[in-house]
Amino acid sequence: MRKSLAHRLQGFIVAGGFATLFHWVVMASLIKAGIEPFVATAGGSVSGAALNYVLQRSLAFPNAGPHLFVLWRYVGACVVAWLCNSAFFFLFYNLRNDLRQ
Repeated sequence: MRKSLAHRLQGFIVAGGFATLFHWVVMASLIKAGIEPFVATAGGSVSGAALNYVLQRSLAFPNAGPHLFVLWRYVGACVVAWLCNSAFFFLFYNLRNDLRQ
């Protein structure tokens, strides 16, 4: 049975929200454990992306296609997002430190 567009959009938002929250919790936990913030945000990003795939697959896009095909497209998009996240985090974190000095 196909889900309505509104139902899929709701699933997309819920999955993305939970994945983002998970990213932040993992990142904060790693920083609190003494891991460098740049490494911690990378770990949070990967963790959030893994959870996001599972949730998006079940809540928003259950009929997206075979896992092998869809997973590689998702990983490609995640690599681009991870590079952007890492670059922005690095810039803003260092800018904040420069402003403090």
